[in-house]
Amino acid sequence: MAAPTALFRVALALLLPRWLREASGAEMVSTFRTGQDEAAGRGPVALVVFWLREARGLIHIAYRARRPDPWTRRTHRGPGPALPSSPPRTMDALVSDLRYAVRTFLRRPGMSILTVLTLSLGIGASTAMFSVVQSVLLRPLPYPEPDELVTVYTGRPDLRGHPTLDWLADRGPWSWPEYFGVAESQTVFSEMAAYEGWNATLTGDGPAQQVSGVRFTWPLLPMLGVTPHAGRLFNADDAQESRVVMLSHGEWRDRYGADPGVVGRQVTLNDERWEIVGVLPAGFEVSPFRDADYWVPRTGSFTDPGIGNHGGTRALARLGPGVTLAQARAEITRILEEILPADHGEHVGSVIPRQEDETHQTRPVLLVMLASSLLLLVVACGNAAAFLLGVGIDRERELAVRGAIGADRRRMVSQMLTESGLLALAAIAGGMVAAVGLSRVMLAVAPQGIPGLDRSSIDLTVLGFSTVTAVVFGLGFGLIPALSLSQVDLAAAMGTGRTTRTRRARLQSAVVVGELALAGTLAVSALLLTRTVSALGDEDTGMRVDRLAAVAIATPFARFRTEDGETDQEAVQAYLAEIREGIAALPGVEAVATTSVPPLTGWRGNNGVMPENWDPEVPLPIAERRFVSPNFFDALGIEIVEGRGFSPDEVLDQEPYVVVISQGLADLGWPDGSPLGRPIHYWGREATVVGVAENVRDQSVAESTELAFYAPGVAEPMLVRTAGDPSALVGPIRERIWSIDEDVPLLVASSLTDLIADQTAQRRYRARLMAIFAALAGILALLGIYGVTSRAVTRRTREIGIRVALGAERGRVWGLVSSQALRLGLWGAAVGVGLSLLVAPFIEGFLYGVSPSDPASLAAVGLGLPLLGVVAALVPALRATRVEPLEALREE
Repeated sequence: MAAPTALFRVALALLLPRWLREASGAEMVSTFRTGQDEAAGRGPVALVVFWLREARGLIHIAYRARRPDPWTRRTHRGPGPALPSSPPRTMDALVSDLRYAVRTFLRRPGMSILTVLTLSLGIGASTAMFSVVQSVLLRPLPYPEPDELVTVYTGRPDLRGHPTLDWLADRGPWSWPEYFGVAESQTVFSEMAAYEGWNATLTGDGPAQQVSGVRFTWPLLPMLGVTPHAGRLFNADDAQESRVVMLSHGEWRDRYGADPGVVGRQVTLNDERWEIVGVLPAGFEVSPFRDADYWVPRTGSFTDPGIGNHGGTRALARLGPGVTLAQARAEITRILEEILPADHGEHVGSVIPRQEDETHQTRPVLLVMLASSLLLLVVACGNAAAFLLGVGIDRERELAVRGAIGADRRRMVSQMLTESGLLALAAIAGGMVAAVGLSRVMLAVAPQGIPGLDRSSIDLTVLGFSTVTAVVFGLGFGLIPALSLSQVDLAAAMGTGRTTRTRRARLQSAVVVGELALAGTLAVSALLLTRTVSALGDEDTGMRVDRLAAVAIATPFARFRTEDGETDQEAVQAYLAEIREGIAALPGVEAVATTSVPPLTGWRGNNGVMPENWDPEVPLPIAERRFVSPNFFDALGIEIVEGRGFSPDEVLDQEPYVVVISQGLADLGWPDGSPLGRPIHYWGREATVVGVAENVRDQSVAESTELAFYAPGVAEPMLVRTAGDPSALVGPIRERIWSIDEDVPLLVASSLTDLIADQTAQRRYRARLMAIFAALAGILALLGIYGVTSRAVTRRTREIGIRVALGAERGRVWGLVSSQALRLGLWGAAVGVGLSLLVAPFIEGFLYGVSPSDPASLAAVGLGLPLLGVVAALVPALRATRVEPLEALREE
């Protein structure tokens, strides 16, 4: 068979251009010889048919290789002719492309699955997070003309920068007389209303229950466009003495079985009879009292007592036509200056758009999480791009040969577009599934109190944005091999030249380094937030919170009113003493102390205080006020650093008045001496300082209550010191209280460690979300490194085989592959640590007890990413060590 082979060589020399002979002549001769031997084995007829088919194919290749470009009239030196202007795209061609794409995916199932999985995770995570942001921050409030709604506060500029009361500088609550004085005089709002939380004891239908409600002025519901589900709304004739109430839709459904005849029925709240006049529509709520079930009217005037008694009263208003926020603030400030006494300090009007006011606490957190999800989407797109670049490098020879035998560039671009489009469609479907799953995870780990979070759902607009972003990345990198064919020399693609392939391999590695860096940035942020939660949990509150429970009941004061409407304080104290004694008698209870403000519950009580010789030109300090029992300091383990605590015979409203002050207040009022025996004024009375207690963290574990004073008094909330786990005694405490009075519900019954956990819930949520994003980014980076090293092993199979044939040990081959992944990890770690330092200012406000440039977190990521690279390369490296030299050379 030597003669036909020689004739074939001559035909190649005569018919094919030199560049094509040099690129693929040897391979064509080898293929001819192999095919000829197989045909000869089947008989002479098969051999003749083979020669004829090869001659026809050779003539066709020669014609296509020498055919001039119809547009430039130049003979091509590259893979194929130029792209025609607009050849028709037939359905047959599309079906053919689809079939070819499916076969291509089946030949490379691993890369196809990894690409789809990567894009699905990126699309799903970003869509889920975008949907939360859309629901909480961007979705208009469910009221008529929501842009006109504003929240109106009384601001206290003198408290700006205060360690615990800084929030009052812009968002101070109203006293009811202040509100009525402003509402009667203002001209900038077309409508204005006020509301506050209201708790009541519901009796008469089983055990007493504490129910939540809202007390409000009647214009509130019409201003918010509320139409009652049943009955009617309140009107100007419904005074607070008329004892009428409206039910929330949920309470009407759950407690009253959605009975349409509930309107007109009587209920007992706080030992008084109230008439149900209406039911609110489903879904209606007002922040922050989202769980309110009983709504009652509130009326009054500026002349009512208690102008300085600022509780939790909030005001809503609708801006008048043409009125700006600045004009509204100026008028409210002017009215407050006119109606408030001079000794009340400076009060200004603070008018904030309702949408901004409802989201001001969650906005920074969600924006950081949104940025994190965007980074994750970029990581996913980069990962898909790396996979597609690797596939493009592997298919370079295939595309070059197709171009050499006549396939035009548009046809190949169309084929690549079809393949990328199929991947994109699969990624969209996977992204929708991932978005639903991740949304459920976000809702499951979310704490209570994030407005609008419960209404979040997958937003199609957001899904479209994430999908388009991912698809653009995927299609762009998937088309690079076909679009760059004009720059590829067929000889290089067929074997000897490696410049283009090396350049693209470097681009693929650069993409992986970029996604590693972004994954490292997310990992550093997650570590910092996690360490913040840990630091808060380990923070010394200045109290012994272990084995301590807070218990508070709704004291039925109405039961102890005398005929003249006053409360019989002695009867109240006797009632509370009986309950305290009953709790103290329980097995496992070591001590029962009382305080007017149980620690870490969010309750507040503060007063302006005037230490001795205070400069009258300087505003009075605002200190937290606590009325406590004599054993309070011992039960909570609060250290008395100077002086003493209270004796049993020292009680509230008994002269001489005595107080214990915090170390912070002592340092402020008496910086140069001891405060013991010195006078301090509060509530218009003069008290003598008998002790100094260490500063504690009884409002929040994140901040110390620097300014506080304690006065003797037996208050209602109780602190129970137990011998064991306080959670185990919550039930018996509740039963003992009900054995004394079955009509009194518990307001608070929880261990202080549980209250600390509740206080850190928001921070834990941030840490968990960031950890989820970081874990997903780490998985994607792991897949990216795996894809790069796996492709590298495939491309270097011949080289590895030759190395093994020349005596290279298996361990050296392992190191050769692992070193590439290690280099990627080191570069990614270096860039990632740098990026983390750049984004540190954006997350600094969410941290506590840890620096944004924390060396431990940076070092963990700096060491973890290279280790991640080595782990990702384990499988490809193991495959490289099993390469047999003969098999590698035979494949070539």
